[in-house]
Amino acid sequence: MTKKKKVVSLEKEKAKKQKNTNNRFLIKATVIILLLVGVLFFIVSKSKIKEVNIVGSIHYTDEEITKMLDVEVGSTLLESFLRKDKSEKYLPFIDTIDITYSSFNSILVEVKEKAITSYIPFQTQYLALDKDGYIVGYENNMQNGIPISRGLKVKEAVVGNKISIEESVLDSILVIHNGIQKYNIGINEINFENGKYDNIHLYIDEIDIFLGDTNDIDKKLDLVSKAIEKLPSGSKGTLDLSKGSEFYIFKNDFELLYYIKNDEGFNAIDKDYVIKKISYLKFNDSVTVYGVDNFVGEVGKVADISDQDKNIIDTVLNRYNYLNKKPNEIHINYENRGEIATKIGNFTFILGKLEDIDARIDESLRFYNEHIFDETVGTVDMREIKAEYKVEKQKLVD
Repeated sequence: MTKKKKVVSLEKEKAKKQKNTNNRFLIKATVIILLLVGVLFFIVSKSKIKEVNIVGSIHYTDEEITKMLDVEVGSTLLESFLRKDKSEKYLPFIDTIDITYSSFNSILVEVKEKAITSYIPFQTQYLALDKDGYIVGYENNMQNGIPISRGLKVKEAVVGNKISIEESVLDSILVIHNGIQKYNIGINEINFENGKYDNIHLYIDEIDIFLGDTNDIDKKLDLVSKAIEKLPSGSKGTLDLSKGSEFYIFKNDFELLYYIKNDEGFNAIDKDYVIKKISYLKFNDSVTVYGVDNFVGEVGKVADISDQDKNIIDTVLNRYNYLNKKPNEIHINYENRGEIATKIGNFTFILGKLEDIDARIDESLRFYNEHIFDETVGTVDMREIKAEYKVEKQKLVD
C-alpha cells in the first residue's frame, strides 16, 4: 500500500510540473503575441500610405473613389483600415469595393460596379437600369453593348428607386438582358411598340428582330443567335419570330431611297416613295433628309412630300450620285424653302437656293476632298463660289 501511494504521489508531482511548464509556455507565447501585435499596431498606426491603386471603376475617377472612402496618399494604414467598411451608397453605380494591403505603404482598391441591363430615354438623358430594375444614375455617354429600351413612358425617375413602368415591361427588359448575355447577342435597341410587352422589336445594326412577346424567350434568343450567324454580313431586313420559337422568317429589306426625319423618328422611304418603316435608328450609309414641310409618316402609305421638297431632294441626290458621292444629310430650311444644306463627313455645306445648285455641289465635293483628313468639324457657306472659304465651327443648320 505504501509503495502504491508513492507511485501516485510521483505521478501527481509530475503532472503538476507539466502543468506549470505549460502555463509558463502560454504566458511567454501570450507576451510574444502581445508584443508582436503592439509592434504591428505601432507600424500600422505610423506607416503613411504612399500609393493608392484603384482598378475596375468606369463611372468614377480615382479622386471620387478615394474621397468616398476617405483614404488618400499621406493617411496611415490604421486610418484606412478603420474606414474600410464605409458605405458605398454615396456612389450609386458601385456594387462592392474590396481593399487589400499590398505593403505597409500601398493599398489596392478593387471596384465592382453594378451591371447595367439597359438604358431608357428620359428627358434629355438616359436612365441606367441595374439587374433588379433600379435606377443607378443618369447617363449621356453610354457603354457599348448595352441596349437602349424605347417606347416607354417614364413619368418620374429618382436615382436609387425602382423605375416606374409596367412590371410586365420591366420583367421583359430583364429577361431579354439575361438572354442576350447568355447567347452573346449584340442588341442595339429594344423597342416596346406602344409601351406594351407583347409587341417587342430588337435591333441589331440594320436587322429588325420581331419577337412579339417574351414567351419562350430563351428558345427565341437561341434561334436569333443561330440565325444571325447564317445571315450574310451587311444584311438588312426583318427577322420574324412572333409566331413562336420553333422557326423564323427573314424578309430582305426594301430598296431604301432615303430617310426623312421627323418627331416620330427616321421614316424609311423606298423607291416608290412608300414609307416602309419608322425606326429609332439612323444608319451611317443612308441619307437622312431634315426639314420636309409638315411631314407626318404612316407605315405602308405613300410619303406626303410636297412637289417642291421632292424636287429639292431629287435634284441634290441626282447630282451627288452623278459625282459618285452620297451626303450623310440633306437639310431644307424651315423658314426659307429656298435654303438647302448638305452634310458630308465633318462638314456642313450651306448651298443656298436650288437654282444652279449643281455647281455649288461640285464645289462642296472639291472642298471636301481637299480636307477629307481634316479633323475640323464645322459649317462652310457656299451660297457663293469663292477662291477660299472660312469654316465656321458653330453649327448653323439644325
